[in-house]
Amino acid sequence: MIPDLFLLGGLDVATGIFLMSMRAPIYKAVAFSLAPEIVFLLGIAVIVKGIYSIAYGAIAKG
Repeated sequence: MIPDLFLLGGLDVATGIFLMSMRAPIYKAVAFSLAPEIVFLLGIAVIVKGIYSIAYGAIAKG
């Protein structure tokens, strides 16, 4: 389970960075219909979740 948390945490961080980039298709779709701030905050939330998963995995392994 612990390696899964590290893997999922890393994927979450990568997904958050991708969401915050202008190249993400969902960014373009949502930014033009709602507001860019929503996608930016979503990217930050996914990055924070990924860091939390990595930290939780490190503490649980500890």
